[in-house]
Amino acid sequence: MSAASVWTSGGMLAHQPHTSQMTTVHFDEVADRAQLRGQRTDRLTRGPGDTDANWPAWKVTVVVIVFCAAFWGAVAYAAVRVFGG
Repeated sequence: MSAASVWTSGGMLAHQPHTSQMTTVHFDEVADRAQLRGQRTDRLTRGPGDTDANWPAWKVTVVVIVFCAAFWGAVAYAAVRVFGG
């Protein structure tokens, strides 16, 4: 995907209160505009799966299992304390 639809800004509501305008902007244009303003463009040029802090799948799996075990363990403990057992 090399283009995205964006809402344009710039006081349109003052002139056309019940309409809005949407336009298509190419990512290269967005990056060029950001460079002109001195902004970082590395996040604009990366894909959806390219992040700085990727964890390996096995670490995510371990964290999810530990979190779920702790949560359901706490629910079971509370149920035993409330209802007796």
